[in-house]
Amino acid sequence: MAKRISVDVRRELVRAIGERYRSGSVDGKTRILDEFVAVTGYHRKHSIRVLNSAPAATVTARRRDADGRAAHAVVRRHATRLLIQPPPGSVAPLFRRLRSGAFASIAN
Repeated sequence: MAKRISVDVRRELVRAIGERYRSGSVDGKTRILDEFVAVTGYHRKHSIRVLNSAPAATVTARRRDADGRAAHAVVRRHATRLLIQPPPGSVAPLFRRLRSGAFASIAN
């Protein structure tokens, strides 16, 4: 049974070996694949898919600038208001009836 290695080490192996695997000959790919399977413990077919895939882009957390934070606050404020107060117009009586439980007998 192979020792477990961390996810970060596996990703680093894919980055280091992937390019060499993709550009290698059939015999070279076989040797690289055998070593990769032995080290990572991945199934052989999964290893082929991982090594043939393009390198994944680094995901960074999105941060809102001042305008984004302000827009987010406005949306949250109005969304909360919509949950508390019914919208104006012809839908308002329906919301009042829903709140009062007038339609509870229909559900039963």
